[in-house]
Amino acid sequence: MSGKLITREYLLDKINAAYGARDLLYRVKKDSRSLRWDKLRNTVQKRTQPVSVQRLLEAKWLINYTDDWTRADGILNRIEADGTAPQGPLGQDTDGSWGPGYTEPYHRLEPTVDALQRDSLDSQKDLKPLVFMKPFEKPEFVVSYLDSLRLSRIRETGRNHRGELGAVMTAMSQLIFKKKIRDALLNHPELDFHISPELEEAYTDYLWSMQPPDTGYWGPSYEFGNERFEVQDLSFTFHVAHYYENGFPDDDRKAPNLPAIARTTLAIVDYWYPNGWRATRSPKEPRFSDHHNYDAVTLFACAWPTLGEDLRKQVRPVLQVVLDWCLTKSLNGDRFNDSGMDNVESYYFGVKFLNVIGFWKPESAFWPEGPLRVPEGTPKPQVVARRLLDRFVADVDDHTEAADTTKDVLNAALSGASINFKL
Repeated sequence: MSGKLITREYLLDKINAAYGARDLLYRVKKDSRSLRWDKLRNTVQKRTQPVSVQRLLEAKWLINYTDDWTRADGILNRIEADGTAPQGPLGQDTDGSWGPGYTEPYHRLEPTVDALQRDSLDSQKDLKPLVFMKPFEKPEFVVSYLDSLRLSRIRETGRNHRGELGAVMTAMSQLIFKKKIRDALLNHPELDFHISPELEEAYTDYLWSMQPPDTGYWGPSYEFGNERFEVQDLSFTFHVAHYYENGFPDDDRKAPNLPAIARTTLAIVDYWYPNGWRATRSPKEPRFSDHHNYDAVTLFACAWPTLGEDLRKQVRPVLQVVLDWCLTKSLNGDRFNDSGMDNVESYYFGVKFLNVIGFWKPESAFWPEGPLRVPEGTPKPQVVARRLLDRFVADVDDHTEAADTTKDVLNAALSGASINFKL
């Protein structure tokens, strides 16, 4: 490959050095707030305190992507003041968003996009206009905004744009490409948000202009002194390719440079996420993650029709490795042991990984060479699906879009129905 691949370790060293040049006590200040955040996280009840959960996420972003300690402290203080009292389900805020716990404008996009995909949206009354999103109807605003986030100069600004750029691209890709969201906006004119052909064209053209042809991977860019480079990012690339190809079921559209994407995905299997698949650089933690494996295997699935036989032969053993890991290390009876995620996410990514890799229905796998080997002692797929679904419904289901998708996949696995690997 001609493109230079960046490791997470190398990038973090550069980022920390840039922040350290701004403030010699940067690591001390960051670590003290990270420790406080961890303690507060253990006091927040995820199922009954959704506003506090949003505040936790925003505080984490401030700690990891900025050096605005005053603002981070203010949000941590607010979480502490929230206590443990139940807050009720999230509803629309006065600006139309489902993000009442957020103060950063872009953070309100993600929960709103999630809400627009919920099966319960049609039964909601008195939906408010999406006032906070009105600028995103304008192609020139979207392109200009994204362009302002592409390059991070941390020493000058104190802000790493990676989190914001990825979140906005993910939200816009869903809004523009996902049929379920387009239908929801059409069926609920009271939301007052419109996706024009001009917006779709401008956004898509901008995405393709961002893609380096040698790696095929989208990601943030950084400038450190005289050094400037683009970073391959598994999360960015998954969200672009997946939503673009999956959003138009009657249109066999393909993202550009899919063979390059597959080659890069194969090359970074041992890199640390988000610049690769590995869940952590620590040998004491799981080597893989169902989330990252799902992202990577979905990219292979999108690219498969464009790949030559030699590259397919290189990919298949890697698919076997991550399937073995999921079924022997992550799957544990009626749950998944994958670390670093809440219960809904753990089920969601475990179930979807097993879907895309063909475990639920081997004959529907995206490769024609026959099913992968299932580790000895693994229960039949329908037995696994029944155990997972029963516990999920009883103890985990929070009726979000992720929860609805998890149930859809498991119910399809139980019925023997054909399941779209891109679901």
